[in-house]
Amino acid sequence: MKNHVRMSKYFAAVAGISALASIGTANAAVSTLVLDTFQASPSTSNALAGSTADIGGTWAPLSTVSNGSTGTATAVITPPSGSTAGYVTLQTTANGNFIDNNAGIAITPASNGTLTLEANITYNAASEWAAIGFAPSATTVDAISNAEPWALINTSTGGYQLFEGPGTANKAMGVTSSTYTGTTTVEMTYNLASGAVALSLGNGANASSLTQVGQFTYATLPTAPGAIFIALRGDQAPATFSNLSLTQVATPEPASLAVFAAGSAGLLLLSRRRLTSRI
Repeated sequence: MKNHVRMSKYFAAVAGISALASIGTANAAVSTLVLDTFQASPSTSNALAGSTADIGGTWAPLSTVSNGSTGTATAVITPPSGSTAGYVTLQTTANGNFIDNNAGIAITPASNGTLTLEANITYNAASEWAAIGFAPSATTVDAISNAEPWALINTSTGGYQLFEGPGTANKAMGVTSSTYTGTTTVEMTYNLASGAVALSLGNGANASSLTQVGQFTYATLPTAPGAIFIALRGDQAPATFSNLSLTQVATPEPASLAVFAAGSAGLLLLSRRRLTSRI
């Protein structure tokens, strides 16, 4: 009977250490790399370029790309009024497909783990789009020429697309219409180790429930991202972005896992020896 009890305790110890190993892997640290709620003071310049995010540094000057059309582009922070959340408005005065308006902020992610980029987007033009995504550098952001991966959304029709990038040639998925209209919560996840990318959407700002609408995995991993960006393509209708965030869940390094495994094995061996000596 005593031996049976001791064996039960031993196997319980094995199960406990296995559970700890699972918890240690699952509870990897979450880091907030960028957070911006666009709460600029009305008494200061509200230009997005040069403004400091709540977490994550300073927004670079706008990068605009024109295809033979004259036009201007702006990105202006609109501070909160009363209980209304702050947001940034991207605007162009060019028409149709002639100008892209991009705003980037530099990031320095860990070399592994999963990045999650999220923002609320409102865009009421029927012919063009607003976008979020990753790029090599905050000073040379252009969704069309160097963004990878990235996603666009047209919330007046609910259309969305996910791209491997650069540009729109490598389209991972897209639909022309859906139920995601008006203000939409847009979330991209990017696993830096596996190259897996997923796009999720939710109705309304800060939606409590998001639905994955598309995904792909890079066959060849691109250069690690050095920036995230928001962008507007053409037309003259403004797009607004609010509550932008970038978080990273780091994957434990192999060396750390090895140390943990060795320690667990040692505890198991010690427990087994003690049990054997008592049987």
